[in-house]
Amino acid sequence: MRTLFVGADVGGCRALEPVLEEMRRRGGEALVADHGFWKGKDEGNQAEDEVLRTVASGGVDVLAFSTSVKDVFPLTVARLCRERGIPSLCMLDSWVNYRSRLEIDGKGLFIPDVYALMDDEAFDEALRVGFPADVLAITGQPAFSSLEQSARVSRQDGRKTVLFVSEPVEMDQGGKDSFPEYRGYTEKEVFPLFCRAAQPFADELFLLIAPHPREDGSALERLWREHRGCLEGRILAAGEGREAAFSSFGVAGMASVLLYESWLLGLPVLSLQPGVRRRDLGFILRRDGVFGAESAGDIPTATAAWAAALHRDRAPARQELERHRSAAIRCVELLESLYARKIGG
Repeated sequence: MRTLFVGADVGGCRALEPVLEEMRRRGGEALVADHGFWKGKDEGNQAEDEVLRTVASGGVDVLAFSTSVKDVFPLTVARLCRERGIPSLCMLDSWVNYRSRLEIDGKGLFIPDVYALMDDEAFDEALRVGFPADVLAITGQPAFSSLEQSARVSRQDGRKTVLFVSEPVEMDQGGKDSFPEYRGYTEKEVFPLFCRAAQPFADELFLLIAPHPREDGSALERLWREHRGCLEGRILAAGEGREAAFSSFGVAGMASVLLYESWLLGLPVLSLQPGVRRRDLGFILRRDGVFGAESAGDIPTATAAWAAALHRDRAPARQELERHRSAAIRCVELLESLYARKIGG
């Protein structure tokens, strides 16, 4: 069985990587598109035009792909595979944009042969937005399969290291009502509100700020300088956020999947989404024990409760983590099933 792997954004590629590793561990042949987050990572990856030629000639048996909020290449490959009778598995990497990510090219909704989802909530939401039940499979999220609790990093000055996870919200979903995917807030509003709410705890905290790989770091730096007040901290380099999160005392942000990963590991998590108007973004707010604010007025209270939780003993990893441990194996089994169905007619 020859499987083609196509990703774009970092989250989707991270979700596919354990599946790719499991496929190769079993002796399966795998091709990887040299695109998006994977571009330039491996000399053996196939260039984009070569991928399209390989698919057009029927040179792959099944497709495993993830999607993007902006990048249409994985969806282009998936549609070409459909034309050539090549079945596909789409890996959903977070609890947002279930439908829009599969129609961003303006060619109508693409329904993969298998839509691999993280949990029951994702299944219910995918049904709600129009996907047929027979293509939905709850697999867990493969990128979470290797999550392990890290030792908390203590500072000599006694401050507790915490992380704020930023996102390019305005760039991706717009900054006002006229944008159809508008969240109801942007990072330019939330981060200053968080800094203001954290001022009473400035002597207790050391704040690390994790920019998104696609985010304008200079704009985030300006926000930090303008609104930090008495807070001590610094902005991390791109790619340092996950490791910093897992060794911190607590994690704050909006709706990044890194908040969910931190919650799985038992960390105090603060989700600030003032004015949120999209149900899918509430996935983290609905988790047991998450400190959340859905209005600007609630942010000081939620932040204070979160700050108090930083002083408690660390909670054990969440039971939900176990489902994700076997996610890669489950995805490979589904790909093998698609192949068996294909050759069986």
